[in-house]
Amino acid sequence: MATVRIYKVAELLGTTSQEVLALLKRDHGIELKSASSTLEEVVARSFVERVARQRNVALPSGNIFAETPAPAKGGAKKAAPAKKAEPPKPAAPVLGPPRLVKTVKPAAPPPPPAEEPP
Repeated sequence: MATVRIYKVAELLGTTSQEVLALLKRDHGIELKSASSTLEEVVARSFVERVARQRNVALPSGNIFAETPAPAKGGAKKAAPAKKAEPPKPAAPVLGPPRLVKTVKPAAPPPPPAEEPP
């Protein structure tokens, strides 16, 4: 089942997400913590439709929770403007495997012998 974020519901209703959270808690008994919390699409759809009727808010037709807005119906389709062709980017030079270079470190001199008291 699809889920809907609270901020999307608030955008549709033209209100703040905090107000949507308060309405959900008061009317449906659903406690959510933040605007990024999710709600089942069925519950969100019924909530949005009910609140939109109460507030006389016009909802978009079609799937109101679609990721991309629905295209406008009617009217002539306009031709897409021609995009300029981008010049090809220069290819990065192909490098071989990395080489490990070892350096010889001089041996550390032995520590001086510790003297014992007589």
